[in-house]
Amino acid sequence: MQQQLPVEDSESATSPSTLNGPKANNPALLYLLIYPKFLAIRIGVTTKHSSPNQINEEQQNGWTVLKTWKFEITSAAEELESHVLARWETELNTENVTSAEEVFSSGESRTVSMREANVKETLDFIDRSIEFYFTHHVPN
Repeated sequence: MQQQLPVEDSESATSPSTLNGPKANNPALLYLLIYPKFLAIRIGVTTKHSSPNQINEEQQNGWTVLKTWKFEITSAAEELESHVLARWETELNTENVTSAEEVFSSGESRTVSMREANVKETLDFIDRSIEFYFTHHVPN
């Protein structure tokens, strides 16, 4: 059984100098959750305009928040979420979790099995991706 990791405080993933584009005024949180009973890991993006308190809804359904990252630009959080999903699908050859393991998911699944996607490796991958992105993308 996977050891449960502590919930970490949100880390800022962007700085004021990275603001540009149409979503510049829409901050977002990228979040990583686990559901130990089903060995499931989920990634998502939420904003203040998302369904009422999306992360709280996930927690009420049994999910545990591992970590959140603050973004000043919604599109940057969405881009990183897509990057993680692509890694899960291509490098790790994972498939979206189905049936009971989908764990009350509504709409498009961003949930995979922890048997295939290691939690610590995913956390490290996100942190490295943020560092790479913001050291290689210079604002105009």
